[in-house]
Amino acid sequence: FVECVNQRYLLVNYVHDVKDILQLYELQSGKLIRDLPLDVGTVVGLSCKKKHPDFFYKFTSFTTP
Repeated sequence: FVECVNQRYLLVNYVHDVKDILQLYELQSGKLIRDLPLDVGTVVGLSCKKKHPDFFYKFTSFTTP
């Protein structure tokens, strides 16, 4: 998944070594702003608006339904 947040950031979700990675990048420079810590599991959805600073994600795993 890739979503635009607050017209300034890209929220990027991808899989690396069977683990979902969620990162926030600056849109203009492409600079990594933050890695969001996740346990082993899957991000099953992202929700955000291009013009708003808030975003939400839904995460599931064997221990977090």
